[in-house]
Amino acid sequence: MNTTSVSIEVLEMLQRTIGSEHVYSDPDSLQHYSHDETEDLRFKPAVVVKPDSVFQVSEIMKIANAEQIPVTPRGAGT
Repeated sequence: MNTTSVSIEVLEMLQRTIGSEHVYSDPDSLQHYSHDETEDLRFKPAVVVKPDSVFQVSEIMKIANAEQIPVTPRGAGT
C-alpha cells in the first residue's frame, strides 16, 4: 500500500504547534502503531501524533487539512 509521506517541514510544524513530546516518527513507534490487535494487517503511518487536548486535535487537523495529509484516528488498538 502506498502511504503519504510527511516532510521535515510538516514534522517541525507539528512539533512547534503541539510539542515534540506528542509527535513520533521513529521506526519503532511507526511499527508499533502500524496495526491493532484484531487482525494481522499492517499499514505503517508516516507520523504518529498523540494530542492531549481538544485544542491540539484542532491544530493537528488544521495542519493536515492545509497540507492535504490524510488522518486516521486511533483508539486503544484493540
